[in-house]
Amino acid sequence: MTAQAAVQSGNATTAGAENRGWFTGLFLPAGAGLRRAPVELKWSAVAAGWVRGWSDPAEQTSLALLVSDGALRFEFDDGSAAVLQTPGDYVLWAPGLRHNVYADAASTLVTVRWAADEQGVPQ
Repeated sequence: MTAQAAVQSGNATTAGAENRGWFTGLFLPAGAGLRRAPVELKWSAVAAGWVRGWSDPAEQTSLALLVSDGALRFEFDDGSAAVLQTPGDYVLWAPGLRHNVYADAASTLVTVRWAADEQGVPQ
């Protein structure tokens, strides 16, 4: 283990407040959130009518998981789309894709990003 405690707990909304909801990941500034984790996690609670806007393409595989009742539409720059409406619905996309998200209803989701090797094995 690193110098950090073996077990940590907290609140994702509070921990990610200064980093657009991202509360774990090596890209976070020193001392912010759970920086040591090789996976990136984001907690998002969005209002109906929210629009994410087109993202820059991520270098990692990404997964968005709906954790509340809601309605989210994802569009990708390869022409594909996904709708998340029931808690547990998810969408997974490959590195290099840009995406846009529309909240048709208030929704809470967790986004996970991780790097993988050419066989899809997490690094």
